[in-house]
Amino acid sequence: MKAQYNISKWPDVQNIAARMDRLINDKLYPIKTEAMARYMDYFDNNCKRAKEIISEARQYIPGGVQHNLAFNYPFPLAIDKAEGPYLFDVDGNRYVDYLQAGGPTLLGSNYKPVTDKVIEVILEPIGPESGTRIMPFDYCAKARGLCDEFGALLIFDEVVSAFRVGPGGAAGYFNVIPDLTVFGKIVSGGFPMAGGVGGREEVMSCAAGYFAIKEIIEQDAARKAGENGDKLCTGIQALIDKYKLPFVTWNTGSIVHFEVSGVMYLSVQDSDIFKKIPERQHSIEEFGAALTANGVITLAGSRIYTSMADNSGTIAESLKAFDEVFSNIEI
Repeated sequence: MKAQYNISKWPDVQNIAARMDRLINDKLYPIKTEAMARYMDYFDNNCKRAKEIISEARQYIPGGVQHNLAFNYPFPLAIDKAEGPYLFDVDGNRYVDYLQAGGPTLLGSNYKPVTDKVIEVILEPIGPESGTRIMPFDYCAKARGLCDEFGALLIFDEVVSAFRVGPGGAAGYFNVIPDLTVFGKIVSGGFPMAGGVGGREEVMSCAAGYFAIKEIIEQDAARKAGENGDKLCTGIQALIDKYKLPFVTWNTGSIVHFEVSGVMYLSVQDSDIFKKIPERQHSIEEFGAALTANGVITLAGSRIYTSMADNSGTIAESLKAFDEVFSNIEI
């Protein structure tokens, strides 16, 4: 089979470098104060439940999130569902999803031909949070029975309980054999950055990965996602030209970049770098927030991952959002 690549044309590196050099040596082009206030009102008025959730989470987790991609301005949204090219938050708002789980979901989220092939139950056999919520002794046996009845895999999370319960782990103690077992640092004697997964040979064939890759190839997903990236990048460039902005956009297939401040291009030899970084970073954060308020979620306000699930509708929605934000840039 001929390899299917999604990059129709490699970007003109010298042209991008020259434009980025002009951008970082130019003044900042912020969003107008009144427009930014309107975008901030969106979060206060339309994302109240998400704000409550993150406020509570910050009491227990630094920043309230467990991944750097969720550090969104003015606060992280609480996403309730991902479906195809869209994300839905707990407040019922819908967004075009260009985060795509940080890049890997080329088919779009919850792609049915894959999810139909995979079903599993994962649990801590001694009870959630190392048995904080104590479970009946026959809980694992009943879970095994239900999984067998409905054709689901049973996965034991024995990151804590393995060997602590005994050499056979909780599975041995309860005399219940799972399809897969997950281990943590115990497999390396306590040293960090180690773990393991074990199970029956036929289960270890990784059904989810197999069917995802199978669908990516059969549906020509990389090419389709790349074409969507080309269309979106072309549309963003047209809007940059329309408003005569110094911003820079380019794409390598389904990975679309758009730079409004060039913070990642600042030179470490610049004596003013520590003054410029926070200013230019905040400019990106505001731009990302403005797009979110207009129904488009990007990666950190400067990158987009398109997928096969995108279409003329999502691209039109996205360009409308960019148009709205660009029209409110202070020249």
